[in-house]
Amino acid sequence: MDLSNASSQEAFFNRLYEERFTKMKRYAQALLSNPELAEEVVQDAFLELYLHIDRVMAHEKPEFWLQKAVRYKALHKLRERARDLKQYVSLDSDT
Repeated sequence: MDLSNASSQEAFFNRLYEERFTKMKRYAQALLSNPELAEEVVQDAFLELYLHIDRVMAHEKPEFWLQKAVRYKALHKLRERARDLKQYVSLDSDT
């Protein structure tokens, strides 16, 4: 294991987290209208970033990669909620 690479990855991740977490949370809240879900989505996006750190570090604009991940995860969460609501309503109907 290359310790210098690991420490640069850690520094990269920490910097991006400190600089972008609050902005990404506000962005997710605008999409979801739910602070708890927004935080969950942003945490999931940062986990995804961590799992693909090499690819993100090589990306021309890592901030855009992160924003895209947050948007994708927020939209996925909205689709899940709509599907669950539709299923709940259909179970509750008399037909």
